Amino acid sequence: MKVILATPPQENDHTNDAIQLPLNIGYLSEYLKQKGVQVITLDAYGLKMSNNELVSKIIKENPDLVGFSGVIPRFQYLKSTVDNLRKKWSKPIVVGGPIVMIGPSLLDKLNVDYLIRGEGEYSLYDLLLSIKENKGFEKVKGLIYKKNGQIVENLCERINDLNIIPFPKYECLPLEQYTKFKLFNKTIVNPVTIITSRGCPAHCIFCCRYHGNLVRLRTAEHIIPEIEYWVKEKDCNEFNICDSTFTLNKQRVMEFCDLIADKKVDIKWTCQSRVNTIDKQMVKKMKETGCKLIYYGVESGSQRVLDYLKKGITIEKVKDVFEMTRKQGMGTLGSFIVGTPTETKKELKETLSLVKTLPIDFYLFSIFKPYPGTEAFEILKSKNVKITEDYTLFGGHNMVFDGSLPEEYLKNIVKELYYIQAKKVLQKLKTMPKFSSTTNAGRVSWFGALETYINTVPDAGITVTEKEICEFGGNIYRWNNTYFIYLEILSKLIFG
Repeated sequence: MKVILATPPQENDHTNDAIQLPLNIGYLSEYLKQKGVQVITLDAYGLKMSNNELVSKIIKENPDLVGFSGVIPRFQYLKSTVDNLRKKWSKPIVVGGPIVMIGPSLLDKLNVDYLIRGEGEYSLYDLLLSIKENKGFEKVKGLIYKKNGQIVENLCERINDLNIIPFPKYECLPLEQYTKFKLFNKTIVNPVTIITSRGCPAHCIFCCRYHGNLVRLRTAEHIIPEIEYWVKEKDCNEFNICDSTFTLNKQRVMEFCDLIADKKVDIKWTCQSRVNTIDKQMVKKMKETGCKLIYYGVESGSQRVLDYLKKGITIEKVKDVFEMTRKQGMGTLGSFIVGTPTETKKELKETLSLVKTLPIDFYLFSIFKPYPGTEAFEILKSKNVKITEDYTLFGGHNMVFDGSLPEEYLKNIVKELYYIQAKKVLQKLKTMPKFSSTTNAGRVSWFGALETYINTVPDAGITVTEKEICEFGGNIYRWNNTYFIYLEILSKLIFG
C-alpha cells in the first residue's frame, strides 16, 4: 500500500525561517517502511507549502490513505486542508496527534474517516491491513470510527518496548532546511529534536498526557546510535531531548552520559526536567557530557496554586534546585503560567516575586489553557465555565475560558514578566567581556530585537537603557511563537 503522512500548512505563521523536524510523522513513517509500506512524508507546515500545493501533491501521488498529524491550535488549518482535499479526492483520511484530544466529535468536525488516539505506529499499520484485507476495525487499538452511522471508540494500547520502534531519519525531507536556518544573514544551527521516553507519571491538571501516565524508557544503549547517526551521517551535533521529564530515571541518565563520554561523542544538548527528579550528581554529569540548558516547569510562585495544579512540588524545592543548577554552571529555563482558575492578584504577585529572585536564565510565560482532554477542561466543564471552541485561540497569549481575572490584566502581567526577562538578559550581555563586532556582538545580532539596539558595540560593553529593556521585552512577548529559537540563540551566546 501507498501512504502519505502530512502536517497541515499554516501559511501565515512563519515569523522566521526556523522549523522543527516533525517527530510524529517521522516515527510513523519509519515504522511503516520497516513493515514494507510505501510512505511519502509531506511536512507542509515546516516546508511552507500552501494548502493548494499540498492537496495537488496528494492527488498527484494518489495514495491509498492520507494521514494527518495535528495539534489543537492548528485545527482550522487542518480543517481547511481536509475541506480542500475532499473536493477532489475520496479515499480514506486518518488524523492523529494531540488534536485528537478534542474527542470523537472531531470525525464530523473535520469530515475524516478515522481518528487514532495515542501512539500510532501499531494502530496505523493495523488500520492499513484492515483496509487492504477488507476486514473490520474492531482490533485496531485506539481507533475512532463510524459503524452503521454510530461512533465506535476502540481502547488504546501503549507500546511497552520502545527499543523495537526505529528512530526517524526523515529521508523524504530536505534536512538542510531543518538543521540550519538563516536569520539576519547569519547561519544558525537548529538542534535536532529527539525523544527517549513516552509517558509522564505526574498529574498536572493542565497537561493532556498524550502518551499516558505509564512511563516507557528507551535504554541508553538504544539512544546512542540515534545520536551517532546524526553526528556521523548528517553532521548534526546539537540536540533537544523533548521527553516530558528526561531525568525520571537517574540510572538511565547516568548510563546515557557515561556512554556519551566513553564513545567520545561531541554534542551539545538540552532537556526537560522536574525539580523533584534531579540532583547535583546528575546535573554535574550532564554538564560534563554537553548539556547546556535544563527546562524546569515551575508554573507559579504560589504554593496554593501549585497544589491546585497538582504539580507535586514546593516553592522551596524550586529555589533549591535552581540554585544548585546555577552553581553547577548549567543554564536554566523556567516555565510559568498565569491566570490559573481561582488564582488571585495576590498570588500572581507571588509569581512575579519568585521570577525576580530565582537564579534563572530564561523564562517561558503563558496564560492558562484548559485543553480538551485535560483534567482542567473537565473541572471547568463540570462547573459550567464557558470554554471557547475557537481552537486557534489556544495558541498565543489568549484567554480561552471565563476566568476570574480579566484577559487584559493577564496579558499585562505576561508583558511585565517578559520585561523582567529582558532586563536580566541585557544585563547579562552587558557584563560579558569584549563585545567586539567580530565576536559576540555579531552573534547577538542574530536576534532581531538586539539587532535593533546594538549597531556598534564598544569593547567596554553595552549600555542598557530602560527604553531598550521595555522594547526588548515587548518584542519577546510578540514573538512568542519563535521563543525557543530566541532561547537557542541566547543560550549559545551565554553558555557556548
